Amino acid sequence: RAEVGQCDSVPYALNLAALGICEVELGRADAGAETLVRAVSVMQRHDFTWYQGYAESLYYLGCALVDVRQPADASCALDAALRQCLSLEQQAFARGVSLPKQFAVTLEASILIQQARVHEMNEQLSSARKLYDQAGRLSEEHRIRSANILTAIEDGRRRCAAATLPRITNGRA
Repeated sequence: RAEVGQCDSVPYALNLAALGICEVELGRADAGAETLVRAVSVMQRHDFTWYQGYAESLYYLGCALVDVRQPADASCALDAALRQCLSLEQQAFARGVSLPKQFAVTLEASILIQQARVHEMNEQLSSARKLYDQAGRLSEEHRIRSANILTAIEDGRRRCAAATLPRITNGRA
């Protein structure tokens, strides 16, 4: 249990973020989203947004919101995660620090996939296809071999292709 005053600290926010990510990974999107909103809020209040865990928290928040079918909120969280991911790369480069490239690229591809899922929910299939293709190019260019990412890209492309096939009703297209 957190003591009074510790609920508004960076260590508390990091623990919340870890808990929220676990909840999302375990399929408890509602609980994960609620926990991650609190974690992100505390990180923002303490100007801890430069930390890569902040970008990951935004990404998982977006995933949770996609899972609970809140596309507008998910889109905002995913856009913020993508901006943060790109900002982390720029900050690391400017400081001469090496941010693990595979982390940044994998996170960016994962964000693009979730953004594509949001477009699918909104029946914006051409936009979704473009995002899946962009994630695919990114994974090829950087040799991402994550089975989860590659499978998500292919599944998304198939869903988009199937959704654009003409519907046959009563023998007519």
